[in-house]
Amino acid sequence: MGLLDGKNALVFGLANKDSIAWGIIQALHREGANIGISYAIEKLERRVMPLAQEVGATFVERADANNDEELDTVFAKA
Repeated sequence: MGLLDGKNALVFGLANKDSIAWGIIQALHREGANIGISYAIEKLERRVMPLAQEVGATFVERADANNDEELDTVFAKA
């Protein structure tokens, strides 16, 4: 039983395995959290999707932090 079993977490800014966000995601996964992942630009999708599958992310969504509509979409899924 992990410290975060049944808790939901949303992590922004995943780019690749070298991202700080990836380390955070791994720790959340290890502790049992349900994880939603957001990445900044469309080009990153091919790198992000395999990582999301590795941790069983509940959803993956591209979102620009400067765009309120995109943020609303991500928060609605979280």
